[in-house]
Amino acid sequence: VNGRRSFADRSYFRFFSDGGNAPTFLSEPIRNRIDGEWSLFLSTPLLDERKRLRGVLVASISLKYFSALYAEVGAHMVERIELFDDRGLLAAGYPHRPELLGKPVGKDFVADSLSGLGVDKDALALNTKKAALGLTTREKISGYPLSISLLRSESQVLAPWQRIVFIVVLGVVLIIVLIVVAATNLLRSLRRHEILTDTISEREQHLRQLLASVQDAIVTVDDRLGIVLFNRAAEELFGITA
Repeated sequence: VNGRRSFADRSYFRFFSDGGNAPTFLSEPIRNRIDGEWSLFLSTPLLDERKRLRGVLVASISLKYFSALYAEVGAHMVERIELFDDRGLLAAGYPHRPELLGKPVGKDFVADSLSGLGVDKDALALNTKKAALGLTTREKISGYPLSISLLRSESQVLAPWQRIVFIVVLGVVLIIVLIVVAATNLLRSLRRHEILTDTISEREQHLRQLLASVQDAIVTVDDRLGIVLFNRAAEELFGITA
């Protein structure tokens, strides 16, 4: 009357008009009649001194807030976020599914609710099971008749481990490469040492054979006058064995 809107049919009013005695009531998601937005309505009764209901004080919370917040979080951390009330009704979530708002989303509810769209139910159920492969947790929100459910897909759960495994494997590969390079250099060094040793030994043998065949006496001393070489001709000359 006179341009006023009636909200007597709304659950957040009917709960108290039908005798509900809770201090607050949280509605299922409802389209706001003022702006048409999906909203949650939190209401509390206004009572007179005789505890008679005189009205209801209502606050609306736009679901756009939850959708934007969950989209920001979900895009980086989780596969799905869902907000439920104590009746198990979907209040908000990411990805945003307006056709399921206010409905009891269970294990097979998605398949049941979408089977009328011409999609094979068995195939759809199989796809939803595959999409839901991962870890799910559900937690009560303290002080509110709400709970939140998070789903992390298998790939999201394993991603940190895959990065750790990649780093470990990369480190092991680098260590192996370093060991192979060091071993190769060591083998080359040992081979060069072996070649040099053989060469020196051959030259020393050749020199000894040359000195043994010389008829002149040859005596070689070091810087401290110690004898280091004494050939056969020197033995015969001095009458002293080498």
